[in-house]
Amino acid sequence: MGKSNASGIGIMAKGGEKKKSKSRAEKAGIVFPVSKFNRHLRESGRTKRVGAGAPVYLAAVLEYAAAEILELSGQVLDGSKRKRITPQDVMKSIRNDEELNQLLGGCSVFVGDRVKDVNKAVTWKASKKAAPAGE
Repeated sequence: MGKSNASGIGIMAKGGEKKKSKSRAEKAGIVFPVSKFNRHLRESGRTKRVGAGAPVYLAAVLEYAAAEILELSGQVLDGSKRKRITPQDVMKSIRNDEELNQLLGGCSVFVGDRVKDVNKAVTWKASKKAAPAGE
């Protein structure tokens, strides 16, 4: 078993070939990019150090939540003839599930959530033009 190639760089497999590298997402068996989560955790400035398992765990949790939401949104489409999931389907599936509604209660999906009971001070009204003084 050779441990390095002629230049002394890299780890060699049995046959003298270099081992194919695996990403952390592949090692963990998830699809979400672990390295991007790691970079964003480090750059957020919330802490000085980030452990090796933190971005893997975060990616796995977010992947599970996304899969759960998409599965419920797909079930909303089962009764209809449609094949495309719309933001309204996502919102309906979140609001119908008790745990997801509690988790994402304060969130709104782009173009999916209708704002209800908006304070009148926040809404914009067109001002009426004053009649000319000469009339």
